[in-house]
Amino acid sequence: MKSNLSSRSFLLTLLLAAVPVAMLSHRAAAEAVEIRNPGLEEPGFADVKNVSFDGVIGGMGAVPGWSSNEPGDGGVIHYEEQYPGRTGNNVLYLHGTGDQNFYTQDFALDEDLQSNTTYVLTFDVLRWKNVTVDDTVVFRAGLYTGVNYENRVPLKQFEGSLRLVDKHGDPVDKVTLTLVYKTGQVPPGTKFWIGGDALGNSQDAHRAHFDNFSLRTAIP
Repeated sequence: MKSNLSSRSFLLTLLLAAVPVAMLSHRAAAEAVEIRNPGLEEPGFADVKNVSFDGVIGGMGAVPGWSSNEPGDGGVIHYEEQYPGRTGNNVLYLHGTGDQNFYTQDFALDEDLQSNTTYVLTFDVLRWKNVTVDDTVVFRAGLYTGVNYENRVPLKQFEGSLRLVDKHGDPVDKVTLTLVYKTGQVPPGTKFWIGGDALGNSQDAHRAHFDNFSLRTAIP
């Protein structure tokens, strides 16, 4: 059942404390933080093709702007029939069986985490075609900081099982998650990343597929 909710994706308010960007606009204008390759459209290739983070599968080179601790088990895939909820052609896939990370590569434009700033991260979680309403996607994803991604400290994250359904319980092709985090005083030079984990997704129905990352800021 293909969803018609692409312009009004369902937010799971029980799972995360989301503040819509529209509410932020009353206090300050939101500004985009550039994410390299936010929709995973690089590299471009034909339908039913994929490439791993290290470029081994498909021979197209590494995925620009993104890294993984298991680079041969994840990357981008172009499979039109299998991902009807995608934006553009490609989606990010994680096909490991747990403890597989993906994250932004040194972050776009060498961006630092700013003090007294609200960060709004949105991204799509996609279903495989014909996955049933009772199946869940199991993953962890969000905003992190730390000396490096392997030793990250969560700022805001989703973790657990996500059912890809609308408010009526009907299957949807994608769910857009919105994560909001407000900083206090932050030491200069504090780096941060966007990333996530596979979390033991041994079956296709539970594997994580992501698309369309966006990060915005607002300073009160």
